[in-house]
Amino acid sequence: MSPFKAERCRQAGSNPTHPLFPGALKATSKWFPEHEKARATSIYIAATQVGLAIAPPITTALMIAFDWQLMFVFVGLLGFVGVIGWMAVYRRPEDHPRLSAEERIYIEKDRGERADRQEQRAGQPTVSGSAGGDWARLFRYPTIWAMMLGAFCLQYVFWFYITWLPGYLESAQHFSITTAGLVSALPYVAGGIAVIIGGRFSDMLVKRGMLAMHARRRTIAGGALLTGLALLGTAFSNGPVAAVTMLTLGMFAYSLTTASYWALAADVVSTDRLVGSVGSIQNFAGFLGGAFAPIATGMIVDRFGGFVPALIIAAALLVVTSVMYGGFVNRRLHL
Repeated sequence: MSPFKAERCRQAGSNPTHPLFPGALKATSKWFPEHEKARATSIYIAATQVGLAIAPPITTALMIAFDWQLMFVFVGLLGFVGVIGWMAVYRRPEDHPRLSAEERIYIEKDRGERADRQEQRAGQPTVSGSAGGDWARLFRYPTIWAMMLGAFCLQYVFWFYITWLPGYLESAQHFSITTAGLVSALPYVAGGIAVIIGGRFSDMLVKRGMLAMHARRRTIAGGALLTGLALLGTAFSNGPVAAVTMLTLGMFAYSLTTASYWALAADVVSTDRLVGSVGSIQNFAGFLGGAFAPIATGMIVDRFGGFVPALIIAAALLVVTSVMYGGFVNRRLHL
């Protein structure tokens, strides 16, 4: 198979996964009150980190023992398992047969007008709009564009990890394919732990009285800066142990942001009707960054003969992420 056909197959396989996170975000916004959204979000994101942690050694072993075709068959079959499990288990709160009246009240207690009154009492700026508008109306607001630019830069770095971590370990740190596959799991193990920590931290800020939107955006801004520092440390590390340590710390810091990154979409608009739309718009920009990352990184490595400039650029993009979320995502949209 030619590289072009292989890439087309990869895209065809990955495109159906794009709605997963906006869909999970919509489900989370329906099932959990405001002060538990980030924690709930962190649980399913942590599961993806576990998958990323175990995938490199398993797929590497399959490729070495059999061939790369069987590796893709195995991964594809896992997708069917996920679909069947979701369809068998998930129900909306209003359709769940075992949801008690007390649980329903608990789920809905922080929705709607109560959240709006809290925002008005805190004297926060708001943006008003017509309730009859569609998702395209969202693009009128600077908050959405700031989220998109921040997401582009943040997900650029995540996909830098996904696509170039094994190659970096092999070419820059001279690991074997097998060792690179095993070591590549370490950042994602750390990330799975950090997702839970970041979600609990963000929810703790909300429970202490901070508006949910501000708790989320500040967590994202801080985690992005820490990730950038770790990538700079990787760029100037003096050996494989130091490089792997800094990369692991970088994924840990990045993962502190992810629960808030997804929960923010539910907190930045005043109606559940647009939660999925905001999440998908942010996700769209993030996937643009993810698509750009492997191409740009390859060009940079070819041009400069190493990964140092690529790591520095990734760190600089995280500064942009921090500025966007920390400085410009500051208005809750009332649509």
